[in-house]
Amino acid sequence: KNIVIVGGGSSLGYELMKELKTAPHSFIVVTSKKHLAFSQKNITVIPSDLKDPSEVKTVCAKIKSKFSRSPKVLICGLTYKKNVSDKINLILLKKIGKTDINSNYNVSTVKKFLHNELK
Repeated sequence: KNIVIVGGGSSLGYELMKELKTAPHSFIVVTSKKHLAFSQKNITVIPSDLKDPSEVKTVCAKIKSKFSRSPKVLICGLTYKKNVSDKINLILLKKIGKTDINSNYNVSTVKKFLHNELK
C-alpha cells in the first residue's frame, strides 16, 4: 500500500512512523522538520510546512510522481489550538476533496483502525 503521513515529523506522526517503518508499504512523510530522515528505502521524507498554497501543489506533484496508485493519507495532530481533549484528532481523507474533519478518537480506536487499514 501507498501511505502518506502529513505531520510525520513529530508527536503522533513520528511515533507512528517509528512503528510502521518496517512494514511492507511505501511511505511519504510530509513534515515541517527540515532535517528528518529515515534510513529505510520505503520511506520518502518531503520537508514542507504546507502553509503556502504553491507549496501544497508542489508536495502533491511529488506525491503523484512517487506513487502510481492513490495513497491512503493520514493527517496527524495530537495537540493543536482547537483540540482541547486527551483524544487524538485525525483529519481523514475519504477521497480527494472529501474530508472527515474534527474527529476525535481514543488511542485504542486509532490502533485498531491502523491495524485494519495497513495489513
